[in-house]
Amino acid sequence: MRQPHRLRGFTLIELLVVIAIIAILIALLLPAVQQAREAARRTQCKNTLKQLGLACHNYHDTFGQFPQNYDGRPVLEMTQGQWQGGKGSFGWIVMALPYLEQAPLYQQFDFSDQSGGSGSLGWTSQKNTTAATAILSALMCPSNPQPSRVIVDVAGGGGGGTFGGAQVGRTDYTGNLGFIAGDWRSCLVSDGGNIPLTKTGTETVGQPLDAWGEGSSQNYLQSMNGVFSFMGTAKMRDITDGTSNTILVMEDHHWAAGKTQPTNYARDTGWASPMQVTTAANLINQGYGYNDPHKCHGISSTHVGGAQILLCDGSVRFISENLDLRTLQAIATRGTGVPTGEF
Repeated sequence: MRQPHRLRGFTLIELLVVIAIIAILIALLLPAVQQAREAARRTQCKNTLKQLGLACHNYHDTFGQFPQNYDGRPVLEMTQGQWQGGKGSFGWIVMALPYLEQAPLYQQFDFSDQSGGSGSLGWTSQKNTTAATAILSALMCPSNPQPSRVIVDVAGGGGGGTFGGAQVGRTDYTGNLGFIAGDWRSCLVSDGGNIPLTKTGTETVGQPLDAWGEGSSQNYLQSMNGVFSFMGTAKMRDITDGTSNTILVMEDHHWAAGKTQPTNYARDTGWASPMQVTTAANLINQGYGYNDPHKCHGISSTHVGGAQILLCDGSVRFISENLDLRTLQAIATRGTGVPTGEF
């Protein structure tokens, strides 16, 4: 007599073993997937910097200098240190908008509008602030977890509070001021030891390498020794150290509390602000956590191990967060003659 055929199912133990194997495979694959995604984001960030470089070069072809950066401060304001005294200020990114395929947005800015009240800078007038709320993917690294719109100070810098709590579009890229130590935006004083001089030897941390140009409107750009300054920008002919050896734009995620809190941003992050220039002297991907969030950020990113820089020749390089300080000084300055090592 034929025995009836029995269908055999999984036992509980077998099912648990299968689930465990699947869980192990997922655990093994997840880091690889995350690495692949980060590699794609890093490539996108690199392409964004290349587009910024192309825009800067096209601007230079038209006007004979890199995109103008101007904070509008009169000499009296500079000598007395009154950050909010200037008018007519617009950042270099605003000037580069037509070359980033953003001509309609550029045309929304009223460069004669000073209606923001006492201490107003041009980009912070009500009309111009509305334009500055635009979110531009061409100015943001996809790896940055910060919100696309951010609250900023009146001048995009220290002191002055916010203008009506307005939120504006952020940028993750800043122009290179140079290698400047010993002033309000440098945090090398907290590192101890010595730092390289422009020409010879070393000096104690906290002593200025290059003045920030306060009180000297005639020599403002010369004092910076980068490509951008608070009042003007360099020409290609000024970059005597070589365009392939000098930073034009750097990744700067504007951290307020260092790399351990990447979502905590400083309130000088708005792309339209003339404050989108900074020193390269602060350590790459630093973790200072200084109590003045405008002070310590510089070359920084959430990419593992370093950050990306745009050089004056239009190329993009990834530099290690362990880069030698003297090499960093060499590539941050445009005409000091400091030898450039490997980077």
